[in-house]
Amino acid sequence: MKYFIIIIIFYTGVILAQEKKITPEEFKKAELTFKQKCTRCHGSEGRAFGKNFAKMEKKELRHLTEDMMFGPARLNPTESEIKAMIEYLISLHSDKD
Repeated sequence: MKYFIIIIIFYTGVILAQEKKITPEEFKKAELTFKQKCTRCHGSEGRAFGKNFAKMEKKELRHLTEDMMFGPARLNPTESEIKAMIEYLISLHSDKD
């Protein structure tokens, strides 16, 4: 019984640690937010982030995105809004090399 409980606790942690996918609505909201709050400085295609933006590690992408959302954009984003913005920014750069 003791091992059964340990296994349940372990797999519960694994399931909770899996990253939640963003919804199409969250992606669309990120696109709108970017157009309203970010294009003035970063351009409509986010060129100010540089051509290798989509190739950065997730940790770097998150750090840069959070800095911009909390800093210059003066937003107070939720966790899902940050993730959606990262995915939107990646989509701007993923087909460009």
